[in-house]
Amino acid sequence: MNDENNQKLALEFPGLFPYGVWCGDGWFDIVRDMAVEVTRIAQREGIQVRLTTVEQKYGSLRVVWDSDGQPPDDIQAVIDAARDHSAQRCEETGRPGTLCVNNQSGWYATLAPDVAVAKGFQPADEP
Repeated sequence: MNDENNQKLALEFPGLFPYGVWCGDGWFDIVRDMAVEVTRIAQREGIQVRLTTVEQKYGSLRVVWDSDGQPPDDIQAVIDAARDHSAQRCEETGRPGTLCVNNQSGWYATLAPDVAVAKGFQPADEP
């Protein structure tokens, strides 16, 4: 995620993303919506939550998190929903996308068709 969007998230959600967010800007709204819900749940439960790793891995959002108290299951449900949503949205543009692979690098990404072609990716068979 670019510096401007990382800064927006850091200002709106102090301490939630201690190491930033490492994915394309097309997922900004997915990450922000996830942060809103995680923060709401953490405040309701009276706990501190940190999303210590937020990155793209194998074409979808991956989040590692911790808390200073007993976390409720609904935090993981919010994170799982964000992961599922990211698997259907282009990481670069936020438009609908599909899982693609670059056969030279072996890198997977969820991309809109035009972005995939421009970056040398092609549709991947589902794992």
